[in-house]
Amino acid sequence: MGPWAVVLHNDETNTFDFVIRCLREIARLELTDAVAKTKEIHHDGASRVTCTHREHAELICERLCTRGLTATIEPA
Repeated sequence: MGPWAVVLHNDETNTFDFVIRCLREIARLELTDAVAKTKEIHHDGASRVTCTHREHAELICERLCTRGLTATIEPA
């Protein structure tokens, strides 16, 4: 029952501004953290955007995916 990470993956469709806005609204990241995570996603292909309990990670992942983003969860 350890923590789970929400991983957001790079795509060629969504803009930086859109990803930043989704991270702020859905994962509740501060602006500077959302910008840093978005840059990491762009450069590295993916980023762990948050760690939480499994049910909450699944909810965040689902909400990101419904916005057209590619997200997964994995054990942290």
